[in-house]
Amino acid sequence: MFSSGALCYAELGTSFRKSGGHYTYLLETLGPLPAFLRLWTEFIFIRPAVATYVSLAFGQYVVEPLFMPCAAPTALVKLVSMLGVTFVVAMNCWSVSMAARTQVLLTFIKMFALILIIIPGIMALVNAMIHIRRQTPLPAVLFLYPLVIIMMARGEIFQLINFASFSRWLFIALATLGMIIHRYRFPDHPRPFKVPLAVPVVFTIVCFFIVGLSLYSDPWNTGGSCALTLSGVPVYYLTVKKSYIPERWKKAFSE
Repeated sequence: MFSSGALCYAELGTSFRKSGGHYTYLLETLGPLPAFLRLWTEFIFIRPAVATYVSLAFGQYVVEPLFMPCAAPTALVKLVSMLGVTFVVAMNCWSVSMAARTQVLLTFIKMFALILIIIPGIMALVNAMIHIRRQTPLPAVLFLYPLVIIMMARGEIFQLINFASFSRWLFIALATLGMIIHRYRFPDHPRPFKVPLAVPVVFTIVCFFIVGLSLYSDPWNTGGSCALTLSGVPVYYLTVKKSYIPERWKKAFSE
């Protein structure tokens, strides 16, 4: 299945030679609204959720050896996780180059101390936050930080994985569906690499099946993820497509 997805994304990447990843693919194939919703979900909860469960894994790795063979206290795990993510955010705010040097240092430590399970946890945490810092400006990092803390306080690792995975698979399905639609609408569009039609069709069906199964098996988390995704629709029309707002609504908002 993953190889089929890789082939689909190879065609998307060679067909639309612009930066932006999912945003570009959805914008070119399905239009601006799905593309906006992809950015909305990524910023509002996918990226914070990923940083959160990486941080929780880090806290688990640090605390668990101290209490073996008993289970580590959940409150302590979350406290250590919060301290870890706070340190990484502070380091990124202070200096991006310092964060990069820390990443290099941890790489060397990992080479000489692979037996310590804590090191991969620290590296994953730092890499996640450095990636955020490199892709978004400092205000975005500061906005993400409280979202991460809130998710950390309220959620568990596997809940957060389900929470983030729903929208990820949804937009993967939409991207490959958009590729199929674009093929039909623009058959003469240059495609240096083209996979057999059956590959994206089967892959898209499987992705939508995963989305539906997630809703069925964990309706609370995935339902919340779905609701947050759809909450971007009014934001889109209020901020991007203001021309679609009725005049009487515009007057009400401006008063």
